Amino acid sequence: MNLSNSEFVNSLYTHVLLRAADSAGLQYFQSRLDTGLATRSQVVESFLNSSEIMGAPTQLAGVYHAALGRQP
Repeated sequence: MNLSNSEFVNSLYTHVLLRAADSAGLQYFQSRLDTGLATRSQVVESFLNSSEIMGAPTQLAGVYHAALGRQP
């Protein structure tokens, strides 16, 4: 599955944080990917370590889907 950086970040918001991307967050992560300042793995790690997900059950299936384009 070949997702654009924008599609990849939107997928993380949808499947990991279970919400739509806010424009500032989408722009931030897409820019980091577009400029090579972060890899997709690093962006996934940022999502998993975010204060928004800490304390909430991890959405492992969502992470697999967003990062790998498949279910675990």
